[in-house]
Amino acid sequence: MTNPYKNQIMKKVFLLFVLCSIVSSTQAQDKEASVEKSTWGIQMGVPPLAVYNESRLADKFSLRSELNLGFAWQNNYYGTSWAMPLYVQIEPRYYYNIKRRAARKKRIDGNSGNFLSLVIGGEPGIGITSKNVHLYPGVYLIPAYGIRRNIGMHFNYEFALGVGYYWYFHSFTNNVTRETYHETYHGATLGLRIAIGYSL
Repeated sequence: MTNPYKNQIMKKVFLLFVLCSIVSSTQAQDKEASVEKSTWGIQMGVPPLAVYNESRLADKFSLRSELNLGFAWQNNYYGTSWAMPLYVQIEPRYYYNIKRRAARKKRIDGNSGNFLSLVIGGEPGIGITSKNVHLYPGVYLIPAYGIRRNIGMHFNYEFALGVGYYWYFHSFTNNVTRETYHETYHGATLGLRIAIGYSL
């Protein structure tokens, strides 16, 4: 004769096993749906050249550290002048839709997703310039919205746009009095990234 209590226990054990399997599977999917632990790469476009590392802070958060070269030129009475200043940036990013993309079976490798970020940058006042061009140090803060997508195994593209604020610290010496003056220029600035990159 079959023991009814034994059948009930077996059913409960089976249901518990199924439940644990579902929870474990869900947790595994959630764990996979996160930004990369660390990725290195180079990008070209706007700005002209950037070398970066992006490291995971949490499932949806990363920190991008970057060195890039900007480019600016100007025509005036004295001719054409140009400069390629060096910039240093850190950029916390929030990939708000990475789990939704994973649930829809879309690519999330290489941090493919949409993000909100805060670009915190500085210009140390060094770079490559034409004759009679001086570079001055500065800092800027730019909240931005962007998208990043991977193409194949290593290539990617990014678009980001934001509006923020900058401060430039200008120093000059009066040739007559030999006194040095310090001025700070500040105002609104546009942040733009249109780049194609290669992940190392």
